[in-house]
Amino acid sequence: MTEPLFTIPFWADLTAVGLGGIQGAMFASGFQGQRRLDLLGVAIIGILIGMGGGLIRDLLLGQPPATLQNNWYLVAAVGGALFGMLLAGALNRVNGIIVGLDAVVIGMFGAFGTTKALSLGVPRCRPSSSACARPSAAACCAT
Repeated sequence: MTEPLFTIPFWADLTAVGLGGIQGAMFASGFQGQRRLDLLGVAIIGILIGMGGGLIRDLLLGQPPATLQNNWYLVAAVGGALFGMLLAGALNRVNGIIVGLDAVVIGMFGAFGTTKALSLGVPRCRPSSSACARPSAAACCAT
């Protein structure tokens, strides 16, 4: 079997999970009134958002989920969620931080998912002029 051209560094994957945990906890702590969550609810949403992207990616690619194979993913998600809970009051005042974290997390998960899919042999989209004239996006990926 050939070695993939690029593998996702473990520390970078954990960073994405931790930032997702921070962002999820900050989002969940922003609920007001009747929908306000307790600390456990905030922590659970932070962990789910932190670990959910990689879990869904691996399931769609037919691979065993990396987040369930290694305990460090849970540690990073819990740490990020706790950090996000502790600083949510201060960071929610600065909306640009939430928007910036969201952009970084989505970008990291998108880049890592694409890299993993290509390394597993998922074909690239090769548009042809007649196929791309159709409104269907799936038609552009015909080989």
